[in-house]
Amino acid sequence: MKNFLYYWLPVFLYAVVIFYFSSLPRIPPEIVRIIPETFILHAIEYAIFTFLLFRAFTNSKNIMLKNNKILLSIIIATVYGIINEFYQNFIPGRIYSVFDMIANFIGSLLVTIFNIKFYNRIRI
Repeated sequence: MKNFLYYWLPVFLYAVVIFYFSSLPRIPPEIVRIIPETFILHAIEYAIFTFLLFRAFTNSKNIMLKNNKILLSIIIATVYGIINEFYQNFIPGRIYSVFDMIANFIGSLLVTIFNIKFYNRIRI
């Protein structure tokens, strides 16, 4: 139970936070243009999510999850990002954005590279 609370609860809470903020209406899409800031924010948002997934899988007692932590982290974060973008299409003032999905994926990839190089050294 301690393992779940320490490693998996942050993953689920962060997913809920992403979902919550995705549910909030925003400025109409014709006013909001694709700007680098939103791309960067999406990349950071999903980099954090991927890091939490990677951390949870790394410390999992299930060998299959632990051995496939890199692929699982990227796939789960990316699929969650795609589902989230699709869901936003039904929220007034929000749009489905392929650019946001790409930013989510890039954030996942970048943090995965960081995880591969440094995670075992810093051990969070």
